[in-house]
Amino acid sequence: MFAAITLLLGLLLTSTANAASIHADDYSDGIAVVRADDECCALIDKTGTQVVALKFDDARSFSDGLAAVKTSGKWGFINATGRLVITPQYEYAFTFKEGLAAVKRNGKWGFINKTGRMVIAPQFDEPDSFSEGLAAVTMKGKKGFIDKTGKMVIKPQFNFADEFKEGLARVELNDNDEMGFIDKTGTMVIAPQSYRAQSFREGLALVETNDKGGFVDKTGKIVISPQFDLASDFSEGLAAVSMNGKAGFIDTSGRLVIALQFEKTYSFSMGFAAVRKNDKWGFIDKAGTMVIAPQFDDAVSFSEGLARVKIEGQAGFINLQGQWAIHPGTIRKAMAKYVALADQKKANQLAHKRAEQQKVVAAFRNKLRDGDETNCGPVIESKGKLVKVSFPVADYGNEHWIRRDQIFPSGWGCRFLNGQYQSPQ
Repeated sequence: MFAAITLLLGLLLTSTANAASIHADDYSDGIAVVRADDECCALIDKTGTQVVALKFDDARSFSDGLAAVKTSGKWGFINATGRLVITPQYEYAFTFKEGLAAVKRNGKWGFINKTGRMVIAPQFDEPDSFSEGLAAVTMKGKKGFIDKTGKMVIKPQFNFADEFKEGLARVELNDNDEMGFIDKTGTMVIAPQSYRAQSFREGLALVETNDKGGFVDKTGKIVISPQFDLASDFSEGLAAVSMNGKAGFIDTSGRLVIALQFEKTYSFSMGFAAVRKNDKWGFIDKAGTMVIAPQFDDAVSFSEGLARVKIEGQAGFINLQGQWAIHPGTIRKAMAKYVALADQKKANQLAHKRAEQQKVVAAFRNKLRDGDETNCGPVIESKGKLVKVSFPVADYGNEHWIRRDQIFPSGWGCRFLNGQYQSPQ
């Protein structure tokens, strides 16, 4: 059992309401994309060292060794060193899956390989990524499936179709909210039922009926009756479930093996699950033991040996022992350039907002007339630089003179202290 860690909060840089927050994606292929507020982006390795500063407007996580990036409204791909390997030229791009990525050109979708060659010509209205050798695509409002040569192996006939998982794909034939499952030949192996379904995970699929979640097996038999207010897919033999506002975990027999006691949970990954208790996030093992004490403002599942956590608006990563693998201060230091840009952008936006607000308030004061509503009630009388308003103040009457340049539109707060009006800030 791992000992719970105690955070050294003093190591964190001071955080204020106006300071930029550091956001990070999960590690993928050993690289994480990080940003300050919405200022994109930098790449960091698992030591937290900045690999490269990116000069792009947006970036996605790495997959198959490449990451999609956006610049001047076009998408391309970079490698782990940040070098452009596929020139930005697409209207939109998905991440690579199974060696291919869906890209949009001239309003239609096709697929490229990792050299950037278009191997399936743009012809589809909508795509999904490849999974188990097939990809769902939309043509003329209906979904079907293509193989990696672009051949339509399951004709477009579904209103909805998801990627294949464990040999089956969930589909919807029409708009009557009934879902079923097909195999890779297109055969309906689980007839459409009046439930909403998720993909199969570990032999079971989550289904929802009458706002309750349960599970079916690959024959379509309900093996765990719909009874949970919320439920997740199975992962590492357990599924998170919630009833009456409390979450715990069940096994594949439906037995509650970790009591309903948490406010929120994520699925198990690498033997641990992130859980929230008393508004703080920590991690439990499969026995339900809290092995990393709740202390984070946010946390997600482990990925590649690290879990992304947040404290005071700053992202960092912990290892399986609950120790800082990459301290938020390390990331913030690596992101100093982006933090400065984000802080300046936020300051400029705030200054602009205040200037616009001052214009609105000034116009309101200039046009103020008897009967107009203010933050302290209706105007009874105007006299030059003063206005009289109707607002009851205990022991000080119901009518008060307030300087015109201190009155505000209705919706702003009105406060008196010892009979003296306090102008809102």
